[in-house]
Amino acid sequence: MPTSWVDAPAWVGALGAGAELVVLGRVRRRFFRAGGQLQSRTEVVVVQAAPARSRARVEVLIRRATVGIDTLSEGDPPVPSRGRRRAAATF
Repeated sequence: MPTSWVDAPAWVGALGAGAELVVLGRVRRRFFRAGGQLQSRTEVVVVQAAPARSRARVEVLIRRATVGIDTLSEGDPPVPSRGRRRAAATF
């Protein structure tokens, strides 16, 4: 799946194409116009990641994700988007 990682650490640049990662982040669907048609793409906005072969780092990510899920309840408001404003719809 395509990913987007702002301020990725230097070790990410050393990864080859097709490298397997375990990522912690959010799925985002983006809409745009191309050739007069409305299109969309889905990507994962990465917060943290670890190479899949690094068992210890993967376990840390899984624990962090589990704690985040366990702290949510149905009455909680949605998590803010870290101060970024959403662009207006173009359709």
